[in-house]
Parts: sequence; C-alpha cells; structure tokens
Amino acid sequence: MEPEERERRETVKAMLSKLRKAADPQEIQATLRASHFGGEMKYLPQTTFSQADLAYALEAAARTYEAVERADRRPSTALLLRFGQLCSVREPALLDRLWQHTKGHPFPRKSDLVGCTVPEEFHHLVLDDEPSKEVASRAAMVSSLRAAALRAIGHLLMERPQADPNPHTPNVAAVALIKTTEGLAEAVDGDEGWAEKVQLPSATREWLAWELRSLGHGEAAQALAEPPGDTSR
Repeated sequence: MEPEERERRETVKAMLSKLRKAADPQEIQATLRASHFGGEMKYLPQTTFSQADLAYALEAAARTYEAVERADRRPSTALLLRFGQLCSVREPALLDRLWQHTKGHPFPRKSDLVGCTVPEEFHHLVLDDEPSKEVASRAAMVSSLRAAALRAIGHLLMERPQADPNPHTPNVAAVALIKTTEGLAEAVDGDEGWAEKVQLPSATREWLAWELRSLGHGEAAQALAEPPGDTSR
C-alpha cells in the first residue's frame, strides 16, 4: 500500500470514529424522528453510538458501515450525507475535509448530489442540483432491475418460469432474486466497477447479465459474464 493511501485510510478511520463517538445521541434520535426513521428507536442507545448502532441509524448493513469506517470502501454519497446529518457535521470546512478523505474530492456543490436527499442544513452549500445523466441512468437501471426481478419472482411463484422473457429465470431461485435486488442499489451506488465485484451464484449472474443487456447496459453485463468462481446456485 502506498504511503499516501495508508495515511488517507488512517485519517478516515480517525475522523469517522471521532465524529461518531462525539455525536450527541439525543440529537441523533431527534434527527431520526424528524426524518421518519424506519427502525425502532428503542434499539438505539442513549449514550455513545457504536459502529453497529450508527449503521442501524443509517439504515445500512452493519458490515457496510464498518467497512466505511475502516476505510476499506468509500461511502456512497447518500450514506455520507446521512452520516454528516446524524453526527451534526455542519461546518463547511469540516464537511470538505470529510468529503476529501472519504470520497477523494471536496464536498460537491453540483451534480454529485443529484438524486440524493440533501439535509436541510446543507442546502445553502448546493449551488446546482440539476439532475445528472449518470445518476439518473443508475437510478433508472436499479428501478428496472428490481421490476424485472419482481416479474421473474412472480413467474417462479406461479410455477411457470418459462413464461418469463428472461431465458435464465427457470434456473434461479426466487430467494436468490430477492437477495440480489436487496443489495443492488448499495452495490451500484457510487461505484463504476460494481458489476465486477458483485458476488453472486452463476445462475443469478447469468440472469442479471441478460437483464442488463436488455436494458442497454452492455458493459456492466460483460463484467458480470465472467464470474469470480462461485458456481453454486
């Protein structure tokens, strides 16, 4: 690992950990109530938030937030905005440092925020929130794939998979498609090479690649065409 990357990772770990531990749990609870949080407040602590606690408050997988705080993965824009909101990161200079270390660039003032719900305290920092083609395309892709999965699951549950337009539907299990759609948005968000990193059973990969091609995402489909070795159903 290069010295600069090692230093960045250590800075990220120290910054996120410090901000999490310094956050006021009562403020977090108030923010969550105002934002129509989908989880149960009784499961959140009244004092210090652990990694698992904050992951729950962020409505993210525990391993996802843990990897972000360890600097093993860069957070999605939506997750980082939510983190800043919950941990009361409102100072522009601190916000810029947080973005620089975790995302590799200063806090975005333009198209990077498109499609995300920008916390109210950050509105004055956003100068241009016109939709970007890239974000719109990704959102449309995720939405289309979820719809395709629901369509295929319907055929599988009615025991007529051959009726589905995707020829690979008879080879996949409904539960596999459910798990795929649950993790799809997180995998795609903010990661150009997401398709190469997705760990899926071979039959599910073939199903997903077919759908991507039909939607016009040939590059992503090609990246999925060569699985990393998992051939289980």
